[in-house]
Amino acid sequence: MYEEALSAADAVAAQHMYADEGLAVLGRELATAPPSLALTVARGSSDHAANYFAYLAMQRLGVPVVSLPMSLVTLHHAPLAVKGQLAVALSQSGQSPDLIDTMSRLAEAGARTVALVNKHESPLAAACEWSLPLCAGEEKSVAATKSYIASLSAVARLVAHWQGDTG
Repeated sequence: MYEEALSAADAVAAQHMYADEGLAVLGRELATAPPSLALTVARGSSDHAANYFAYLAMQRLGVPVVSLPMSLVTLHHAPLAVKGQLAVALSQSGQSPDLIDTMSRLAEAGARTVALVNKHESPLAAACEWSLPLCAGEEKSVAATKSYIASLSAVARLVAHWQGDTG
């Protein structure tokens, strides 16, 4: 885990090189047609990164952000009115069936769906309109150290681009 933590800076640098243009395009699209609400869909450490996104989006953009309990969608089939709203999924693996199902259902309901995912060729990435890689590389330790740090970087970059902050 120590070695992976040391390589987190390399992951963030790779993200800047390979994913920043996609984050910029998405940020500009959101600035042009801003949602009035954003939902986050994640678990574990990814949900903590989603909380950071929520804080930044509310503080810098004034967009309310809600962490969506996936069971509302997957178990209870709640008729959420999300047309035109933003739904952001964060995941290391992109393999969790409940995340995939939730994002698919939100897309069917008209949400603009985004996956910030370490495994870019994943079912979660395929289920979303936008898929942007975290670029953290393989996680060998139990804790998703690099993916967590890369998630923090990705959401900060997304909010900065959305706000038009190029500095």
